Amino acid sequence: AEELNSLNQTLAERSRVIENDLSMARKLQFSLMPDKLPEMDHARLAAYYNPMDKVGGDFYDFIRFREKNLLGILLMDVSGHGLPVAFVTAMIRTLITTSNAHKTQPGAFLSYLNQHLCGQLNDHFLTAFYGIYDTHQSTLTYAKGGHPEPIVLKKDGSFAFLAAKGKILGIFPEARWEEVEINLSPGDKILFYTDGLIEAVDSKGEEFENKLLGLLSLHSEEPIEKLLNTIQQKLSEHQVIQDDDICLLGLEILSEETTKS
Repeated sequence: AEELNSLNQTLAERSRVIENDLSMARKLQFSLMPDKLPEMDHARLAAYYNPMDKVGGDFYDFIRFREKNLLGILLMDVSGHGLPVAFVTAMIRTLITTSNAHKTQPGAFLSYLNQHLCGQLNDHFLTAFYGIYDTHQSTLTYAKGGHPEPIVLKKDGSFAFLAAKGKILGIFPEARWEEVEINLSPGDKILFYTDGLIEAVDSKGEEFENKLLGLLSLHSEEPIEKLLNTIQQKLSEHQVIQDDDICLLGLEILSEETTKS
């Protein structure tokens, strides 16, 4: 009995240590993400992040440049959860902040990140989307690796997926990423997300993706913040158990009239 009590005490103490480590790791990870959304002329941003565990694998950032018309949008999904993921996230954040190399060239920047991450992640890898929005040209130049395709939503409810060729990051040192440029119009909205959103299942095992597309068509005229709130509400009604992190970012292109108002 004494041995059993001693074992239980040891397990309880280890559990407390792990819980404390995870709590600290989560604080670290949240500190690495934007504490507020950037403000831009002719555009509006929105963000929603809900990790499954105390430390999730999803990570996003908005990158500003000396050129005020440019905004970098970065969204990543690191495999796994827990303490090791927090260290990977911190490594990525350090690479972003300490280098100006290729930051305005999405394909080259993903190559830069990948080369520095390969051999450093143990059994981890990550999917990524990185885009540069230019308010002067009203363009989005982007690259992605193994990541779900963002959705461009038009005011009339029609939509298109943003495809680009590219492998996951952290495994293939010589990998390269295709760079794609699209033109955007006032009223366009773009949704960037991780697979936790579209793969969330209901009680029948049906994924949220099909419901999401119908939802976007119905609510295409809503401002981006309200649209993300609508998606969150419908997701909570749909999902039985959250078994992955969920991250959703939104970009809305404003007209001159909307900007002035």
